[in-house]
Amino acid sequence: MKYLLITVIILIGFNPLFSQKDTSQFYNKTLSNNNLSIELGGKSIWYSLGYERTFYKSKILLLTGTVNLSYEPFDGFNGLRIPIGINTLLGEKRNKLLLGLYILNQINFSPKPKTSQERAAYRLSHENYKIEINYSPPYRLLFIDPSIGYRRYFKKGNSISFEYTYLIYNSYGELVFDKLRLASWFGINYNFKF
Repeated sequence: MKYLLITVIILIGFNPLFSQKDTSQFYNKTLSNNNLSIELGGKSIWYSLGYERTFYKSKILLLTGTVNLSYEPFDGFNGLRIPIGINTLLGEKRNKLLLGLYILNQINFSPKPKTSQERAAYRLSHENYKIEINYSPPYRLLFIDPSIGYRRYFKKGNSISFEYTYLIYNSYGELVFDKLRLASWFGINYNFKF
């Protein structure tokens, strides 16, 4: 009788109907720290391939850093666009509110003027050189833009995101958040865990 009572107590303790297991953190705890992504639209304007690293997890919060890469010769630019950003994901389970902030860097393979001395002379002789089409440096911080969106995680840890991005700073040194212009775009992103 003593062994039967001990066995019943042990079985009740391991029974999922009676145990007080916290399942609300399942999605955040089991998500991969490393993800590859394919994005259409969004941070790089047309498309990008990226890497996302989760560096903080809690019950309702995930913080991730992202770096994407895009080569888009078809829009008249010969170079790379490299958005770097940070995402905050809020939510306990599979559905998350996504808040992001990105910096879009641009590396130009065909700068105009070609040499740094020619570019320095061009800047001295042209007051509005930043907005002129004949001036294109090898590196430029193109945009700073926040985004808001939605991310849905699937059972295997992959996810899909929809983001709305709005430009607040451009490479001409203007704060543009107070002006209505075509400075906003949508993006769809699919993440693969590895």
